[in-house]
Amino acid sequence: RGLPHVHTAHDLNLLCARTSMTRDGSFCGGRCAECRVQRQIRGRAASRRLDRFIGVSNYITDRHLSAGIVDSDRAVTIRVGAEPGPARVRTGSDAPTLGFIGMLAAHKGVPTLLRAASAAPASWRILVAGAGPLADDVASAAAADARIAVPLGTAMSTPA
Repeated sequence: RGLPHVHTAHDLNLLCARTSMTRDGSFCGGRCAECRVQRQIRGRAASRRLDRFIGVSNYITDRHLSAGIVDSDRAVTIRVGAEPGPARVRTGSDAPTLGFIGMLAAHKGVPTLLRAASAAPASWRILVAGAGPLADDVASAAAADARIAVPLGTAMSTPA
């Protein structure tokens, strides 16, 4: 019909069958056979018809550019969510609360977070929300350390 084709990427599904370039909770870089097939079939098919590519983060855009899915002159990053607000001066606190929301997996830094939490000052509080292969580790850490909390309603289990 001659209409332009615009692809908005929120993940890496043109590059990776699992959309995240991870295997068993660790970054694999898309080197596995399933990802190569995904890039050859889906990624190349999309790239032949793609007039514009919109990535929701610079990381997403850059991964598609480096994989050759789209040329830089047809790609743009448009961040979703709240508009940037004015800079705020943050004041120090002896009892800060830190938060993590995301996949509970090694490639997201969860083991590093748990190690840091165990070494944090006694007045600190760490909230962890998400699901993934390290959910049991987070639950164990929370049970052993009162500073680590799992908010109510958090799906703290490994996905089926």
